[in-house]
Amino acid sequence: MTFLAQNEYVALYLPAKFLPRINPHFSEVVMFLSTQVVDEARHVEVFTKRAVVGAGLQRVSSGTQYALKSLLEIDDYVKAKFLLNILGEGTFDDLFTFLIEVAPDPVTREIIRLAKRDESRHVGYGVWRTKYQLSHDPSLRKELLQAIEERASYLYAVSGSDPFVTNALAVIAGGGEESNKVEAGMKRLSKLYEDMHDARVRRLTLAGFEKDEALKISRLHSANVKSFM
Repeated sequence: MTFLAQNEYVALYLPAKFLPRINPHFSEVVMFLSTQVVDEARHVEVFTKRAVVGAGLQRVSSGTQYALKSLLEIDDYVKAKFLLNILGEGTFDDLFTFLIEVAPDPVTREIIRLAKRDESRHVGYGVWRTKYQLSHDPSLRKELLQAIEERASYLYAVSGSDPFVTNALAVIAGGGEESNKVEAGMKRLSKLYEDMHDARVRRLTLAGFEKDEALKISRLHSANVKSFM
């Protein structure tokens, strides 16, 4: 829950910083981003409260903090929304699907189910917005590819394993802290990473990327996910 709240803060801050920069002529975009800010604020609140009533807020890795900080510092709206809505929130949408399956109690399962409903809406916006832009400006494809390559290069330089999240997911997925259960949980995590890759390729293809481009982007992002989750 600490990791989820940590990420949702950035998903809140990033669209919020662009709101005053958008010409009021594009009121639909402003209104949608406003709903996204509200969604993410709700996620931050519920994940934080769920952590507090459990073991309390836990530690976070410096690598994850650097990764989120680098995303927040992007000032190009097109690149920022591509990285956040399709790659970042797409990953969380898949993670939420996984957590619904392995949640240790009904309250946590319902929290994640409702959060996933919001994330799916944000991902849909990112996919169809990118598809529209690529159809009108094919040269944008090169810029977005460069954006993910630059981010992957930066994250590789600051990456480090995050045992807090990995271990927590393995325990939950395996159903306990015994070594055999943790091992089973790690196997389920490996399958999760494969499923994330497949889903990411589908989203990128739907957004207008060629299959080889989608595979390249997904592999780059997969390495990031395994480093920080």
